[in-house]
Amino acid sequence: MPRAGTALIVLLSVVSIPAERRAHAVSPGSFFSAGANRVIQASDEPKTAKVEDHEGPDTAQRRDGDDDCGDRQVRGEDRERRRNLHPDRDHDCDARESFSISGAINSMTRGAGATVNLGGTATGTAIANRRGAYHFDELPSGTYLVTPRSASYAFTPASRVVRITTTDVKGVDFSASPAHALTGTITPATVGAGAMVTLTGGGTTTADSAGHYAFTGLANGRYTVTPSKVGFAFTPSSRTVSLSGRDLTHVDFVGATLGDHLVFFDDFTGPSVDLTQWTVMNREGDQSNSELQCYQPANVATSAGNLQIISQVQPITCDGTNYSYTSGMVQWTSFNFTYGTVEFRAKLPAGQGPWPAVWMLGANCQASNIVSANNVPPCSWPQPGSDEIDIAEVLQSTPWQINEQMFSGIYTHGCSPGTADLSLDFHTYQLDWSAGSLVWKIDGTQTCQVTDNVPSTPMFLMINTAMGGAGGPVDDSTLPQMMFVDYLKVTQK
Repeated sequence: MPRAGTALIVLLSVVSIPAERRAHAVSPGSFFSAGANRVIQASDEPKTAKVEDHEGPDTAQRRDGDDDCGDRQVRGEDRERRRNLHPDRDHDCDARESFSISGAINSMTRGAGATVNLGGTATGTAIANRRGAYHFDELPSGTYLVTPRSASYAFTPASRVVRITTTDVKGVDFSASPAHALTGTITPATVGAGAMVTLTGGGTTTADSAGHYAFTGLANGRYTVTPSKVGFAFTPSSRTVSLSGRDLTHVDFVGATLGDHLVFFDDFTGPSVDLTQWTVMNREGDQSNSELQCYQPANVATSAGNLQIISQVQPITCDGTNYSYTSGMVQWTSFNFTYGTVEFRAKLPAGQGPWPAVWMLGANCQASNIVSANNVPPCSWPQPGSDEIDIAEVLQSTPWQINEQMFSGIYTHGCSPGTADLSLDFHTYQLDWSAGSLVWKIDGTQTCQVTDNVPSTPMFLMINTAMGGAGGPVDDSTLPQMMFVDYLKVTQK
């Protein structure tokens, strides 16, 4: 009998659960206890946290009712050994076993402090320690989605799907890189406001009342941006861009009502002026207007998604005449049209003496205007076929008043409405030209209408800043000045 008793004691020692099995080893980083449904922030050195400190009431109840089920951390090999030793015992506590998910965000400085969210069968949040390590504990079998978050960094992959069956899952790692932003504008604002913008791999956002949109927290890589809004079409329909070490701005789009046909468009996002569409002037200004500038190609550029024209003090001999100023001018090389809507977004120059304008002339002057502002046949300003429409022009250095005029034969009609200071910010300008009607708008608000003697023959468009003349006396101390054009388009019904 004593020998049998001894044997019984030995058997019990084999199947009893050691006290240390009731503790949870904590990897460096914080872990989430599903039983307690709360986050525990761990130090950087491994420590031991007892179950009783973070278990839920359901766990305590099961521990009171069944000592064999008290160890909720039994792993696969221990469970199998227990079943082999006691095949006749009920092991339904296996369904209540728990596991862990752990990993690290590579790059100690970038991963530290990142929030790691857990979704799926159970949910929770962990905070990565200074080594980037994180840990979720007390998890039942199931499928989980692990997603790191940080305002300053983007993560690759953005999230990971993890499936727990019978063992812990380790090495659920991520790499971190500085996060970047991708921003743009959908114009006009009346179309862009409320438009949905989709980014491949980055979700969706909604453009604000000004048509601006933004995606933040993006990793380096290629993305496709696509705007959409019921009843409208966008140009381009989508854009594929690359993020590489910096934020990306001016990923812009232009919207139009479905049914309108886009016949001309330039958003000036190329490295230089598109010479398939534009001619950059290299000649003197219009001496009949007492202009004081020489137009130079060097004064015209594209940068940050804008056409830029600089007007500056620069003595120069141009076409045999000495000038004190240089500026810039572009015109359509061959495109012209009759009837349609011209729209552009621009910021006009300030200063004393600049004379900025976006305007159109009859197609009879299109070829000769490249080399001379004079009436060279068949150009005969302002006769029909050579007549003029000023879409937006600032006279006498008053950027708070816009000149909107037309000249055709002996007729001159138009308006000079007061505005905000158009040199302080970008505004959207529009001219609706139809048979017997010209309607001007600024930021969607009508500012002028003409219904008499409206031009009816093809016209081409120019963008320039002259100096002096109708711009008024030049004050060199206010120079240089810049004119910016974000985009320009023409649509027809």
